[in-house]
Amino acid sequence: MLGWIVRIAIETGMRSSEIATLKLTQVDLDRRIVRLIETKNTLPRTVPLSKTAAENFRLALGNPARPDDTELIFSASLEGMVSVGRTTSIRCGVISRSD
Repeated sequence: MLGWIVRIAIETGMRSSEIATLKLTQVDLDRRIVRLIETKNTLPRTVPLSKTAAENFRLALGNPARPDDTELIFSASLEGMVSVGRTTSIRCGVISRSD
């Protein structure tokens, strides 16, 4: 799941908080867009999806481990996503432990 989240973030420029709170109704894979309602600057925006981003959404939605009874695309918590992202960034040398 983390791999899909990271690839979507890279492909779209979306923030982790935007990805973590995405609901099924916000993603239109036929039109290859995501409609963000809650953003950092509080203004809604539409994010175009590359073929790679759309395919990662398809894979995530088809994941058998994804709970059927949720509107959220990803079931991971924002805190968990940020923690894993920070640890990965440190291990890859993108940021230092003191950042």
